[in-house]
Amino acid sequence: MRALRYICLPSRIRTNPFSHSHSPPLVSLTHPFRRLYSTSTSESSTQWTWSSSSKPSTEGSDETAETRTSTEGGEGETSAPGGPASVSVGLMLLGGGIILINLNELRAKKQDQLTTMCETQVVSLNEDKDAPKTLEALAGRIVHVHGDLKASEPWPRDETLGVEQPDMLRMKRIVQMYQWEEKRHEETNKETKEKKVWYTYNKRWASQQLSTQDGRNPSFPEFASIRGESGSINLMYEKFKILLSGNFVHHLTLFESVRDVKPIDQGIAAASHNLTLLSDKTGFYTTGRDKHSPQIGDVHVTYQVVRPGPYTALAKYDPSEGVTPYTASLKTSLASEGEIIIPKEAHEVSQKATGEKLLTLPPWLIETVESWMLAAVPLEFAHLEPGHWKKTDAYAHNRAEDAKATEMLYYVGLFACVVGCAMTATVAAPFVGTQGSIGGGAVTGFGIATQTQRAAHEQVFGKDGRVEPGKTRPGGPSKGDVTL
Repeated sequence: MRALRYICLPSRIRTNPFSHSHSPPLVSLTHPFRRLYSTSTSESSTQWTWSSSSKPSTEGSDETAETRTSTEGGEGETSAPGGPASVSVGLMLLGGGIILINLNELRAKKQDQLTTMCETQVVSLNEDKDAPKTLEALAGRIVHVHGDLKASEPWPRDETLGVEQPDMLRMKRIVQMYQWEEKRHEETNKETKEKKVWYTYNKRWASQQLSTQDGRNPSFPEFASIRGESGSINLMYEKFKILLSGNFVHHLTLFESVRDVKPIDQGIAAASHNLTLLSDKTGFYTTGRDKHSPQIGDVHVTYQVVRPGPYTALAKYDPSEGVTPYTASLKTSLASEGEIIIPKEAHEVSQKATGEKLLTLPPWLIETVESWMLAAVPLEFAHLEPGHWKKTDAYAHNRAEDAKATEMLYYVGLFACVVGCAMTATVAAPFVGTQGSIGGGAVTGFGIATQTQRAAHEQVFGKDGRVEPGKTRPGGPSKGDVTL
């Protein structure tokens, strides 16, 4: 991300978690679950014994504990956690993280091109004296306008529980159930190699089904959290009534809690689901239960809304859709714009784990990562925020949001590299210990991610943060200029 490029990151600790005289099992990347050879000489046996105990309850929670003891015997080599499949998935994550970090820099460059181009074409209904006076004249133009955002019927409605919120732009139903949350713990005796496993349980509210080993939680309600919008939402400015497109409505995310839930049928629909409107009208609760003393299986339903008010829009005007985000298309893939940089440390990880000298990135993985990235953070020019923003302030806000998006994608790539190297490092677990190998692998992954980002940023933007005039970046001239 652009914002991250100027943050001074810690120096990477050069650690090779795989160094050992023994050779780890090789794994085929084309057949990720096929072991090419094994160093194990005999099978190991495992015997399980069970015991249960109770632990004192902590304040605000109820805990019980179960201990499962295993004794591992037999000669030969203990298999690494995860085995070949773990190595294959780890290398896939490492490769995906490297690809994402590279493509993210190219995406940031394209987004900057799009933003710069669009800023020169904006017409402001509030600030430009020669701005068009009719909606027809705005067709296809990029518009800046601030006014009052208002909704029209039908209002947002929850048909399942019979709730409607008049005049609101959007509504969100939040369903939670009081459940047991399970946490697994394990401890290994270094001398006897005996492993003890136990579980602790805490009670908490959750918006999805929490799974446990013994299935102690009741089933989650059949109705889950949902969102809904008013029939139409318009931005009102003087004589203009500008419709917001469905895609733009999803940019309205300033939800706040409802303090006056309005059932449209006196709560009949909610009662059919064993729910009763709370006395303070902030939501529904399981009939006959007290929300101040919750019990396992209690259900609590609340609502959030986006209220009407002053808003600023900066987007393209389409006569059939209204104001909508300006989404760019590429003539060709981002991956064709330059070389995918792979640090040598990544090749070393691959060689130690599989015997392959080079970490190969299959085309399908590159295409998958690029498709996901552009779906998660599309190339678009749009601004829809509460309050009245000047044109220049909206520009600055857009660029700040672009930088945050770039930073977020970098951290996703960083996380993939760290987890990938940690999983790949499990082949060293029998020799150096699981914790040591995973920790060293994570450090290696962090270093690979930071090196990739620096090199990819320099390739795309140049050493001083921009491409030098008269020069093209490695891989040839740009073929994927934004189509406007």
